[in-house]
Formats: sequence, C-alpha cells, structure tokens
Amino acid sequence: METFLEQLSWTLLGTQDSTMLDLDYNVLSDKKIKNKPIDLIQYEGFLFMWVTNGKPNLALDFIQLHGYRWVETVVWVNLDKNGNVFKGPGRYLQHGMEQCLVGVKGKYYEIKSSQSLDKD
Repeated sequence: METFLEQLSWTLLGTQDSTMLDLDYNVLSDKKIKNKPIDLIQYEGFLFMWVTNGKPNLALDFIQLHGYRWVETVVWVNLDKNGNVFKGPGRYLQHGMEQCLVGVKGKYYEIKSSQSLDKD
C-alpha cells in the first residue's frame, strides 16, 4: 500500500451545486466532501478539483484543510454544437465555463521532477 501511495502523485475530485438544478443523480453534501479522507490515498502531489461557480469557497477550504496549497486554476470553456460559448444556468449570471482548482502538497519541484508528464 505504501508503494502505491508513493506513486499516486495526483488526485481528482469534483463538487456539485445541487441547489439550482433538479439533478437526476445523487451528489455529496458539502460536509461529506470536506470529510473525504484523501490523505489515505495521497501523501503529496497534485489535487485537481472541479468546482461549480457557486462553491469556490468550499473548494478552497477543502484544499487548505487537507494540507494543499492552491497554485492554479484551469478554465474549461463550454461550447455548443455551433462552436459558440454555451450560456448555462448560474446563480447571478449565465456561465459558459467550468473551473478546476489545482492544489499541491509537498515540494512541487521534487514532485515535478519525479513524475514528469513529459516522459515517454
């Protein structure tokens, strides 16, 4: 198990905001998301967390609670079938993008050099 943990240098999580939409699938509560024991699967590395526009504070709290530092945000622009920016529902404005917060735990340069994505 420890060897597996040393090799796992990234983790992917997502949050869902079910207050605005009637979703036809189950979502975790904020409390259950915050209490996920991700330290059991990762000692150090990168955390990629997809976040709805209504939950950035929950995501940042989660990142800090589990010992990560927020280092970057990746933005995914949603396009419709014609290539136009999709205008989805939002609490205050229509949203045409999703965001993924990137956190890192440990020494970034050591993680980067040992788990380079550029390797063949």
